[in-house]
Formats: sequence, C-alpha cells, structure tokens
Amino acid sequence: MSVTLAFLPWARVGVGRMLTPQAGALRAQVPIEAQVGGRIGAASAPPVLAPQLVAEVLGPGDVLAIDPRIVIRAEPGPYAQEAPARTLVSIEFSRPDFPWMFSPLVPDSQQRLQPWICLLVVPQRPGISLLPRSDGRLPVLTVDTAGELPDLAEAWAWAHVQVLSDETHPPGSTVGASDERSLSRLISPRRLQPATSYYACLVPTFNAGRQVGLDPAAEPSPPMAQAWTGAIPAGFQLPVYHWWTFSTGAAGDFQDLVVKLRPQDLPREVGWRPIAIDFPSPTPPAGFHALTAPLEGVLRGVHDPPGVSDQSAARAVNKELRRLTGLQRTVGPPRYGHAQATAGAPWLAEMNGAPTTRVAAATGARVVQAQQEQLMASAWEQVGEMQRANQLRRQAEVAVVVGEALMRRHLAVMTADRVLQVSAPTRVPTSGGTAAPAALAGVSPATLTGTFRRLQRRSGSLARRTAVTPAGPRLANMALPRSA
Repeated sequence: MSVTLAFLPWARVGVGRMLTPQAGALRAQVPIEAQVGGRIGAASAPPVLAPQLVAEVLGPGDVLAIDPRIVIRAEPGPYAQEAPARTLVSIEFSRPDFPWMFSPLVPDSQQRLQPWICLLVVPQRPGISLLPRSDGRLPVLTVDTAGELPDLAEAWAWAHVQVLSDETHPPGSTVGASDERSLSRLISPRRLQPATSYYACLVPTFNAGRQVGLDPAAEPSPPMAQAWTGAIPAGFQLPVYHWWTFSTGAAGDFQDLVVKLRPQDLPREVGWRPIAIDFPSPTPPAGFHALTAPLEGVLRGVHDPPGVSDQSAARAVNKELRRLTGLQRTVGPPRYGHAQATAGAPWLAEMNGAPTTRVAAATGARVVQAQQEQLMASAWEQVGEMQRANQLRRQAEVAVVVGEALMRRHLAVMTADRVLQVSAPTRVPTSGGTAAPAALAGVSPATLTGTFRRLQRRSGSLARRTAVTPAGPRLANMALPRSA
C-alpha cells in the first residue's frame, strides 16, 4: 500500500462547506431550506416549501480564547535555545480546519482563503512587549512599527493542511474525519537573525477579533476589516491567543558555511601531471622522439589537460606495448588484468597499450601486493562460509539418495494396506492424489495400531478361528469369528 503526503491550501468541514459570505458582514451565513409534505386522509398532500431560514455562524469577533490542547507542535519549541537562524517558525493544530474555522470569507477563484489567525514572530527588544492580563483576558502584544508585522494580504499563503492518505483514505475523506492523519499548520514569514530572542504569537487577522480580544465587552461594528494595514499607530496592540519564546544561536549552520565559500582560481596543472614516455623496446623506429602525456588523478580541475605532445609517437608506443604484452613465454612488460578478464575483452588491450592507464593499473597491483595478507584472510573467511553451505548441500543430496534407496527396498515392495499401516503415524497420505487425505481421514486410528496388526496375522489366533480365508487386502476382507 502506497502512502502519500498531500498538502491542501485550506480545509473546512461540516456546515463550514456551505457558508455564504455577506459583503462586510462580521459573520458568515448558512441558508436552511425545508420541504413539508404529508397525507390528508387517503390523499397525499403536495410538498410545501417552507420559508427559507438563514443561520449565522460564529466569526472572529466571537472568539475570546482557544483551548491550548489544540496545539500539537511548535517549531522551534517553547524556550528553545540555540535554534537555527534559518528555521521558519511554525505551529501545528490537531484540527485540519482550525485556521479557517471562524473566517467569514470563502475561497476566491484561485482557491485562496484568508485564515482568521496568523503566526506573528517579533524580536524581544525595547518597543516590543508581551504582557499578560488578569481576570482571564488574553495577553497583549505591543509593537512600535509596522515593519514587524506581516502583510495580511498574503496570510493565505502561510497556512496549509497536511494530509497522510492512501488508497483507502483519500485526502478529502481524511480531512473530513479530522483524525491523526491530518493536521493544519501556520508558518511565520519572518527571517530570523542569529543570536536573537523572539516572541511567537498567535494573533487575529480580522479587526473584529482584535477588538474583542482586547476588550471582551466590545461590540465590533461592520464592515469586516483587516486587523492592521500598512500604517499603524504608535504602541499598536494585538491580543494573543497562544504564545511562546525561543532564541536563535550564533551564525554557523550549513547555509552560513556555504555563503562563506569563495571560488579560487587554481593552477591549470591541478589534477594532472606530465609524464615523459619513451619507446618500450631497445630499438625505436626511425624518426621516433620521446613524448609527454598528461597523467590524470581522481580530482581534476575545470580545465581539460593538454593532449599528448606527439600523436604519431603515441600510436607507435601503443602498438609496441600491445605486441610486447601479447607475447607468450617472454620476459617483458606485465600484462595487467589478464587473469581477471574474459576471453576477448576489448578493455584488456586498450589498458595495457596506453602508458597512462598502465600507471593506474600498476598502482592497483602494488596495493594488492602490499595488502595481500589481509586480502587472503578475507578470502578464506568467505571460503569458510562457502564450505559450510556446500556441506549442507552435500548432506541434503545424501538424504535424498538414502530416502530413494529405502523407498525401493522397503516401501515399494509393500502392499497398499501395509504401506497405510507403516505411514499411519505421519498422518501423511502416501498415494492416491487429492482423494488420499479424505480416505486416510476416514480410517479409524485403532486399525493402524500394532495390536490390530497382530490380530491380522495369518497364523494368529483370530485367523485360526475364522472360517473364511482372506483373499485380498486383509483390511478389507478380514472375517469375524464364528458364534459359539
């Protein structure tokens, strides 16, 4: 079963899916329609459409507090120290529809829906304060500049639903169930600074929620408006439904290290070295001159190394090396890889014919020579495992041969009833195809015991007292003793 992690821009459940907004209204509405029908005597009365009713649902101005148990996770966590400065602060809720539950709006044509709350993160500095209040009222956050507040026109982009779905639980039904497979999340758009302490606050995005949060006795008046705009007065206050504090650590995470990287201009010789190549035989061809070729390493620069200094001389060296390494029973240059290569492998001649590849092959051979003791010890450990596996295989083969011999010598010469008696303790049918298990299941266990077999002997007491001589399988034709 495949599991999919899906993200939705918003979610609503229940009557929230049927909301109809009213321009400027503080609460959304739900239309209610009903038809009334029945019988009058024997005749049925036609259904009558009842007058349409409109029900208002709770809006942001009706929320005085939230249950803190709906918060299931915050990142960074409360009182966190040394949090990475590159982290985006987030908070998660157990209900997938919670950020949009009291929003009086409906999604626009691009499926964007503003939540009724947002996550506001501000630094702990002079001019910004978070003060609790008595008599159960919400704490108040005071900010001095609008630059500390996010743009509420983009609040829809910093809220989403996370759904864990599979073939039996599609995203739609999973969100509707509101179980542990779905959650909602708010993210703060603020970029954190190193070595700074912050307040993380859950605040309303609509002015009605701000007014009631600051003064529960207030009566918000329409039209519906944002909690703040581009300009705010000095000492601007916001009610806080939930909050925590954390601190970031000093700069030095992975991204900070990457930012410090600076490209360096390396010499063109980085990654390769020139080597001088002479003719491998004592007598070079006429006009041959020694050449140079680049020997590349594992790391190489951005620039390609130069080619060989003399292509014709390089071809002559390659041809002579292939001839020398192909000679049999002749002392000459080693032929690397011939023990490991398959017959006709094209890479074998290519590797042994080029001096630069022969250098790499010689280096590998020296590594094997220097570590041959460790390599042989490892090989013998593998051989030991192979020997144990081969021993088990040989034992299985012997068991099969012995079983076949016992079958030919003992079971194959038995009559059917005798085989049935001998194999009875195993309760496994010896023949008969698919009908054999049913036939064996119908045989009484008492007829397969040693006592019953002794009673069936031709020279036994029961056989001497019978008047009928068995002719056929004894289990089927055994006679009863005569009555006295």
